[in-house]
Amino acid sequence: MWRAYGGTTSGAAIIFNTEVFNDGQGVLSSHASPVLYGNIEEFLPQFEAVVQRLEENPQLLQGVSADTAFNAVAAVLDFAILSTKHLGFAEEKEWRVIHRPFEFASAHVIEKVSTIRGTPQLIYELPLVDMPGMNMPSLNIDKLIHHVIIGPSQYPDTAWQAIVEALRSNNVTEPEARVSVSEIPLRQWG
Repeated sequence: MWRAYGGTTSGAAIIFNTEVFNDGQGVLSSHASPVLYGNIEEFLPQFEAVVQRLEENPQLLQGVSADTAFNAVAAVLDFAILSTKHLGFAEEKEWRVIHRPFEFASAHVIEKVSTIRGTPQLIYELPLVDMPGMNMPSLNIDKLIHHVIIGPSQYPDTAWQAIVEALRSNNVTEPEARVSVSEIPLRQWG
């Protein structure tokens, strides 16, 4: 997502192993979801497939109250909406980590107000390491980070060295193999 880069910033994209979130869905009340890139033509067949599976397997809803079924359908629609982007962004191959604090809060996900680019926002911080009471030994920096891509920068080699050293000092195995530099040219803001 290098479109917003330019000027004197040096940024990096961190690619996470999403399997870690499978282990923590209950503890973190957060879920990893791949993004669907497209518009109604791409979205509709996905939605229809879910409806068809439910129609073909009515036993999935046996013994489920109407409220529970409604909440499940609402959650599916929320996930679909939150995980859909315009086709023009398909190169990003993004996954979203979705946390719905009003329906499924977690004591381990911290709510706070942060100012990002001058705008105060309510955010939810997920822990990136196993903490007391979580029982998620797979949630550690070595297993969580798959790869880091250094974004367009005036000094990509310097950024590469710093990130490799930061990973090494946090006991990440083979940090040199996990960090690369984007080939996209730096776009300057004028």
